Amino acid sequence: MGRPWIVITLFVCFALLAWVRYVYPSRLLKLIEATFNERMTKQMMREEHVFSNRASVLLLFLFSVSVSFHFYFIGAYFLGFWSTTDFAPFILILAGVVLFSLMHWAVHMASRFLLWNGYGIREYTYTIALINKSSVVLLLPLALILGFVSKTLFVPFVWLMLLVVLGLVLYRLYRGVRIALEHQVNWFYFICYLCALEILPILLMVKALSE
Repeated sequence: MGRPWIVITLFVCFALLAWVRYVYPSRLLKLIEATFNERMTKQMMREEHVFSNRASVLLLFLFSVSVSFHFYFIGAYFLGFWSTTDFAPFILILAGVVLFSLMHWAVHMASRFLLWNGYGIREYTYTIALINKSSVVLLLPLALILGFVSKTLFVPFVWLMLLVVLGLVLYRLYRGVRIALEHQVNWFYFICYLCALEILPILLMVKALSE
């Protein structure tokens, strides 16, 4: 096939996901349930932080790997930027995704002193991390499909992936609005926050892919 590294990497990712499910039998289901239950989210937030255990760190890492694979396959098959035998572009994409995620988290932490009260920004940051961790159960299988589906079916699955990502983004915005209303955030600051940290990165990503 000329791309054994893809098989090995995806196998390791699914093995890590299975390990999380085995070692923390109720953890993954609890995370998914809390993603759609605001009261449960608050309860979990009181019990832990974003990076408080190995399961959380692994799931966030698997989220970054899954997103990187989506970018990589679109760049290879859809845009023709590189071949799937090239490993270096994937590493660069993964490094960029991880760096962006860390910068995003750092700005969230810094913005608590500028825009929101401390608890509000902590709740929003935790909610974003929760959604990202839960989305691994969708994004990782989609990455596997995109990597090995026939070229005739690749475009429909790309559209399916984009619909999933759009749904996740809209749900993040919805939860953000709910948190802003609950904590009575100034709407001017909140809109500036969304434009700078949520909408602008997506527009830049779309522009980069289109070029």
